[in-house]
Amino acid sequence: MKNKLLFSLLTAVSVTVVAYGIYWFNNDFRVNGKILFEKIKSLVPYVSASYQAKENLQQKDTKTLFEEACNLLRYWQGDSEDLRKAYNYLFEVINREPNFTEAYARMAEWHITNAYIKGDIYDQEKIKEAESWIRKAEELTPNAPFVDGMYSFLHFAKKEYDSSIELAKRAIQKETDNVDWYYRLAR
Repeated sequence: MKNKLLFSLLTAVSVTVVAYGIYWFNNDFRVNGKILFEKIKSLVPYVSASYQAKENLQQKDTKTLFEEACNLLRYWQGDSEDLRKAYNYLFEVINREPNFTEAYARMAEWHITNAYIKGDIYDQEKIKEAESWIRKAEELTPNAPFVDGMYSFLHFAKKEYDSSIELAKRAIQKETDNVDWYYRLAR
């Protein structure tokens, strides 16, 4: 395990050095070595956490990973660690089962949640990424309630409240026992 972790860290360092080398070349060497060192140092916890998370994912079945990702998103309170875990879980689910439609919709939910800034303000560039994930889910299962539910969340993030309400109502008509769609309607 230590060798794999060391290899991952060295790979991250190498990529950073190359990227900053290109940056230096293109910017007349204005970036100094201290900034490069700080960037490399900042990668260490991410590489370590990423490797450890990958090890833990292998021990869980797909259904458990999906349920845990949904719960992390549903009860998210601003913790970036929870968002990172949810992303890793969903990514693993999609890798294991590429036709698992709801995983794509939940990945869209992850992107919308990640786009949240404050109040009713969302980063619209990240919202565009979420829309591509919803479209993928819609391609796989066109009339699924979770597609309407995620489109409702997307329209809410875009401040298109009337269409958000209509989509939430449509999701509720298709799946009356899912509290997520009622939550979308209440917002």
